[in-house]
Amino acid sequence: MACIDSCFKCCVSVVPSSKRFFSRGYGDIEKAMELRSKLLAQLAEGAKPSPITVEWSGQEEPETRDMRCFFGIPFCRSSGVTTRKGFFISPASDYLPAESQRVDFRLFRPADTQMSEVKRIALLLPSTGDQFYWYRKKVAIALAKEGVASIVPMFPFYGSRRPKHQYMHLITTISEFMQATLAGTI
Repeated sequence: MACIDSCFKCCVSVVPSSKRFFSRGYGDIEKAMELRSKLLAQLAEGAKPSPITVEWSGQEEPETRDMRCFFGIPFCRSSGVTTRKGFFISPASDYLPAESQRVDFRLFRPADTQMSEVKRIALLLPSTGDQFYWYRKKVAIALAKEGVASIVPMFPFYGSRRPKHQYMHLITTISEFMQATLAGTI
């Protein structure tokens, strides 16, 4: 095992420091702690979350499952799921970079059910490195087939909400990681 560890250390040492998590150190911890204090105070007071205004991008569309070729003619099969894109401004926008303030999300629901008829809804949060919707989209489609609608948000510092200075999903400071985690839970 020590040989494998030594090889890994050699490989990691040649990777530029900007291509690692927390490459810029701690960052502005005070700003992250201020957001944390605000969130904890709201929880302690039992305050209701601040209202958000959702704006929809386009109309509902049928979600297609896959492309097939039939005698050289491509066609899509419906998955029985309807999807819609939307966005809102994060309640924690004062603590986030400009690129992360807008929360993009996707809503998936069974195609044969109106949203007012949906009895169950799931919020599918991303795991570390999940910059796109493709994995959670598969889960949302499977849930919709069982009658469960899903909201799939893009977390701060990921995908379309990634700041310009950041490489892929590699959050550059510990304070940015704290801000992303806290802003994603508000």
